[in-house]
Amino acid sequence: MTGARQAIPDDRRTLTNQLVRHLRRQIMLGERPPGQHLGEVALTEELRVSRSTVREALRCLKAEYLIETRAHRGSVVASLTPARAVEACRLHAMLESECFRGLTVPIQPEHRRHLLDLTDRMRQLSLPTNVNEFIELDHMFHKSIVDMSEHKLIGSVWANINSLIGIILTMSFRYIELNADNVANRHVAIVDALSDPDGSRDRVIEIIGDHYESLARVFSEKHEETKG
Repeated sequence: MTGARQAIPDDRRTLTNQLVRHLRRQIMLGERPPGQHLGEVALTEELRVSRSTVREALRCLKAEYLIETRAHRGSVVASLTPARAVEACRLHAMLESECFRGLTVPIQPEHRRHLLDLTDRMRQLSLPTNVNEFIELDHMFHKSIVDMSEHKLIGSVWANINSLIGIILTMSFRYIELNADNVANRHVAIVDALSDPDGSRDRVIEIIGDHYESLARVFSEKHEETKG
């Protein structure tokens, strides 16, 4: 092992899952920069895991678009762009908005309590250090709402693209000073819209649209700057 890198910790997760979380965090925080080669042999020696575990972890991260395969180089850390993050934001907004059209508003009190519990747990995180924990809580939050919808087919498509959240977070850490309280408050606003007895689906759709569009605007500005 070299530098500040350490072998992944032993916990109740599968070894592949541990490795995915370990590499994902390094990529998102820039500890493994864009274009860095991720050779199976080198990672096997560095992290003291089997080559099959490394191969499966790289496959998972490729599905999250955090790594890519290049000719004659194999797996490398993806060179993400603000434009790619804008696309990911708007795809999430589009699918979730359609799911929300199948919701009954206001939601049940037990659903509200569950969602607020997740936002409370988000608030306790330290970002970007706890990025993996945030990804898991964010997924549970949005999946809980999607699961309430009558639009099950759209929900299935959403589940397949939810891995794009890694792109959004990676670029957020690069361009936005994320604060756990602010991130939690953005999610509480969604819960409040869902719980408002005088609310409507249109209002909920507006809130979820802004949840992603506000990030997309920042990324769009950065994209224009890079073009200039």
